[in-house]
Amino acid sequence: MVHHIITLRKKHSLSQQEVADMLGVSRATYSDIERANREGSAIELKKLAELFEVSMENLLEPEWISTGLQSVPTDEVIFDSRKLKNILLYILETCGGRPNLGETVLYKLLYFIDFDMFDKYGSSVTGLSYVNQQYGPVPLQQQYNAVIEAMIDQGYLKIFTQEYFGKKQKRYVALTNHEMGVLNEREKSMVDEVLAKLAHMSATDIKNYVHLDIPWRETKEKDIIPYHLVFERQIPFSQRDRSRDMQVANVIDVEKELGPSPQEEQDYYSNL
Repeated sequence: MVHHIITLRKKHSLSQQEVADMLGVSRATYSDIERANREGSAIELKKLAELFEVSMENLLEPEWISTGLQSVPTDEVIFDSRKLKNILLYILETCGGRPNLGETVLYKLLYFIDFDMFDKYGSSVTGLSYVNQQYGPVPLQQQYNAVIEAMIDQGYLKIFTQEYFGKKQKRYVALTNHEMGVLNEREKSMVDEVLAKLAHMSATDIKNYVHLDIPWRETKEKDIIPYHLVFERQIPFSQRDRSRDMQVANVIDVEKELGPSPQEEQDYYSNL
């Protein structure tokens, strides 16, 4: 059923949060239903069927999907070239002078900014797609290179190659400051968190670190890394206490189904 619900939600142009709100559950709870980590209750499934305008049989039956609807990706990200440009400029303003900050480290910083943001808030910053490569995630070059070439043509950026510990290092130099107001406070805070945690790492250190992250580990080489794999992360990569999220979500769901307890019952337990 998992792919059917995802496809139906996409067909109706709804986000996970919008569906969760309509069901009266948290986004984490609804996300677990989509990923088959939690079975939907009868009430939730009935609401989903009504929302997606299908019968309960169609909602639960796997074969019907082949009659016309196509499976679509679960990640809700939209590439934003303006935000990518400004994050690059901001990173270079903040720590571009560090000798370790070559292109390899820069790629990994972008990956963690986007995936940590998606992990914590359900949305990427730049919307870049990342490809699993041997040395870690790299931006999808069709998206990334178009922005870099435009920045060079417009005089915002210069790139050169130098020797660094006996290896070729590709370095970026910002020729202008980032544009204020493009990144919201939440996005800028996420960039600052990632830079504070990882920007000091060498290319080897950050490569070894990212190789422990589940989204990279669970994706085949040369495949696009799905954003939704962040929900499988564990410490130190996870940006949320998922066990606590599930406990809170389950309590909320139970309360919605059972309704508030009588005042006498609340008084009884508060006086124990």
